[in-house]
Amino acid sequence: MRQIANRSQKIMRQFKKLALFSFKKNAAIDEISKALGTLPVQIEPIDELSQLNDHDLLVVIGGDGSMITAARQCARVQIPLVGIHLGKLGFLADIYPHECVQILRDILSGDYIEEKRPLLQLQLQTGDDFEDLGIAMNEVVIHRSEHLQMINYDLYVNERFLHAHYADGMILSTPTGSTAYSLSAGGPLVHPNLKATILVPLCSHKLSAKPLVINMNDTIKIIFKSDKGSSGAAYLDGRLVKSFAEETCLHVRQFDHEVTLIHPNHYDYLHTLKTKLGWQ
Repeated sequence: MRQIANRSQKIMRQFKKLALFSFKKNAAIDEISKALGTLPVQIEPIDELSQLNDHDLLVVIGGDGSMITAARQCARVQIPLVGIHLGKLGFLADIYPHECVQILRDILSGDYIEEKRPLLQLQLQTGDDFEDLGIAMNEVVIHRSEHLQMINYDLYVNERFLHAHYADGMILSTPTGSTAYSLSAGGPLVHPNLKATILVPLCSHKLSAKPLVINMNDTIKIIFKSDKGSSGAAYLDGRLVKSFAEETCLHVRQFDHEVTLIHPNHYDYLHTLKTKLGWQ
């Protein structure tokens, strides 16, 4: 058995009850579901992620978008997940349909790689009160909204003022999200074993504004400053969670729980990068 848990501690998990989830319903998914029914384990199809309760493992059929959505719920209820790839690029869902039955048999027998991935939590501060706006596996994005006018905001790390931005916004990415929006905006690729947050200014008016990688244990504060009718918005993994036009204080920190990904025993992150990004 080759298994990695918490990067050092090895744990033998017993997968006795699996949940099976997909956002779509089509012939390909029905065929995969039927094939998985031959496995020597209880499999329960679920229609909503909120139905996760006493399951030992969530099997997601879909692409990385499905995996990211499922990961947020799995992190909250502390259930590991594995993905069967039916999407496009596929950094997270790394089991292909033709091999899914055999690989899941291997996983059930204990032959797999377990990996922990951190998430970010976004909070809104109003006076002394903090409102939870949700969590993100890929990124938190603060962005201008409604108009093309850039926004003003101050950036603090560990309550220390770093600098002011006049920009389209900022991406605050996890290592998992370093291959997503952050990469498109010029951010670095960061190995998921690193506990880091990547700060990427979006179209900043300052030529000196560059991506910054900090410890994920650091706390980040962004103060949106209302300026000439400008407005902003906060997004979690592409989902709008808050719009604002007045001065607004937002906090980003590491979420209390990580999500556990289960990979095939041949999984190698650097090989995945090489393959998916077409490196020669």
